[in-house]
Amino acid sequence: MAMAIHNAIFALLASSFLVAFSSAHDFVRFGYNDGSTGPKNWGSLSPEFSLCTKGSNQSPINIVKDDAVYNAKLGSLLRDYVATNATLINNGFNVGLRFDGEAGTLVVGGKNYTFRAILWHSPSEHTFDGERFPVELQLIHTNSDGAVAVVAVLYQYGSPDPFLFRLKDKLAELAQVSCSEDEEAQVSVRELTKEQANLITAPLPAEYKNNSRPTQPLNGRTVEFFDEARYYGSKSH
Repeated sequence: MAMAIHNAIFALLASSFLVAFSSAHDFVRFGYNDGSTGPKNWGSLSPEFSLCTKGSNQSPINIVKDDAVYNAKLGSLLRDYVATNATLINNGFNVGLRFDGEAGTLVVGGKNYTFRAILWHSPSEHTFDGERFPVELQLIHTNSDGAVAVVAVLYQYGSPDPFLFRLKDKLAELAQVSCSEDEEAQVSVRELTKEQANLITAPLPAEYKNNSRPTQPLNGRTVEFFDEARYYGSKSH
């Protein structure tokens, strides 16, 4: 992975994620493999999932580095997270954290979003130049208008991730489909060990250990990114 990817945060506007904790998950069985309940058929499983088929601004996507457009107006992510209690959730199709209290806020495009939950997917849903990463962490935020902002962290194998290390025992003890398009996403890259990646999927049934949706067409959308080093370097001249 080139250093530019480590230093850049990519923004995908008007995207769609599989946001967990939707009430429809309790009634509609869906899957990630080929078959009648697989991603190609999600749109027919429930009226609430119709955008999975009809929507033109779906996620995840393949981010082509050479096609990404630098946008200085995006600015750095403004996150103000606070410590709070959380519940570790095993939905059967993914593992996540749901916050029991106020967990802080994220500012995107001048709008405030409340930090609601964390989800893991393995392998990653987003890709860089066709490369799929071992794990993707999605930080889910919502605002008063019902819009969703997602910070997606792609993990490559390397040093242990401190956050996952703290959850090791809880994950061992454990051993979503809404295709809304009123969303924004930010993507960055971190590291974790192979053992930590296995911990994330260990509690799940075999058919959900691979719980990433195939990438979706851009349909004319532009992927934009903000690079702090590039931005502040230009200001110094």
